Amino acid sequence: MAAGYALEHRLFQGDPSLSLAGMDEAGRGPIAGPLAVGVFTYTPTMEGLALDDSKKLTPLQRLKAHKLLVGLNSLWAVGFALASEIDTLGISKAFRLAARRALDALSCLPSILLVDGTLDPRPGTPCILLPKGDALSGTIAAASILAKTMRDRLMEKLDARYPAYGFAANKGYPTCHHVERVRMFGPCPEHRVSFAPLKHHERQAC
Repeated sequence: MAAGYALEHRLFQGDPSLSLAGMDEAGRGPIAGPLAVGVFTYTPTMEGLALDDSKKLTPLQRLKAHKLLVGLNSLWAVGFALASEIDTLGISKAFRLAARRALDALSCLPSILLVDGTLDPRPGTPCILLPKGDALSGTIAAASILAKTMRDRLMEKLDARYPAYGFAANKGYPTCHHVERVRMFGPCPEHRVSFAPLKHHERQAC
């Protein structure tokens, strides 16, 4: 079932002058690659799209949705926190860093953020935290799709730079093949060495 817009409608009824944006992340669980945080500003024209949590869509469906979304609205962005930043800051602070970068990239900040999860992305920014929000809000689902597709594109580029690890296929997740490759070659600069099963490894030099 596609995510709906009941929350967006309810908020606009209370104050039609509001601008809303959804926010979601991609790449919390991988052992390699960046964390991506997408933000997408609500527009009524997006309601014609059947959007859902990016994890429930096929790669082809995500790419199609991505193309349609960016054609509808220019007020979107994806921010990244690098693997080295995740290792230094921890995943929660890295999320806030990537979220700040995404928000800073917008030409106009939203009045309210609808955020998937339970972590306030930037203290002082009005937000509504919604666990599993990408299944409840079409605006959050849009942000989820943008974050996932942009991160996947980056992982495919990293696969060309570090072909030993199969990033194009595993997108940095700890599949059996990926973990075995790390055991064989050691982690590369894109690996999160603070994550199990990499804690006892050191990154290779570029």
